Amino acid sequence: MGRAMPSEEVPAATDAFEQVTRDMRDFAIEVKRLGYSLPAGYENQFLELSDRMIKRTDDLARSHHRGSPSTQPGASSARQLSGSWE
Repeated sequence: MGRAMPSEEVPAATDAFEQVTRDMRDFAIEVKRLGYSLPAGYENQFLELSDRMIKRTDDLARSHHRGSPSTQPGASSARQLSGSWE
């Protein structure tokens, strides 16, 4: 069983998670911009990767805000972040 985090650590963990999701969205947008800068025919793989990254990040953020059991204090956040990006 995971131990519960002290109450003052919960907001810090939430802030860190939200920062990671913002960063991932920013990275996905950079990948999309890179895709648009490539010659025709090469951009699709970058655009598709960016779309998958954004979808996965949004799904995790929604799950986190709903307070799913996997995002409760003491739960392993590694389980969330190890999911497939596809």
